[in-house]
Amino acid sequence: MSQSSGASSPAQSNPSSPKSWRIPGPSPRWQNFLVCVLLLMVFPTAPLWLELWRTRAISESTIAMVAALYSITIGISTRNKLLTGWAFFSSFFYMGAFGMTVNSGQPLYESKIIGLAGIGVLFILHLLERINRHLLAREPFLYFFA
Repeated sequence: MSQSSGASSPAQSNPSSPKSWRIPGPSPRWQNFLVCVLLLMVFPTAPLWLELWRTRAISESTIAMVAALYSITIGISTRNKLLTGWAFFSSFFYMGAFGMTVNSGQPLYESKIIGLAGIGVLFILHLLERINRHLLAREPFLYFFA
């Protein structure tokens, strides 16, 4: 006996079926994009958020250290050669700023603004790259999960 082409499956016709109760999750491309943003772009800024939460302020040395590590993280994870070069160059600048701040006790002129602006620029540039890679080109983030 064959079912007619217009007949629905038992799971669709029965509203109490567990399959009809499923809440759809985000698509794989959105999952790849969001996990990438969390692991590569938000997580490395955790020392800033933790210090802000604990002391209600962020020191110049913490900003310089996070900016240096953030630059290296973005430089390693990007496929854009220009962004890689800029990220490594800026990481050396921020490493120097960190060393000068810690050793002399005197922060560089406007080091908070320069550090946070550097993190922000790298974040935006890398975010645009990851939109292209994961949302538009549907490239998996972690290949061992693909």
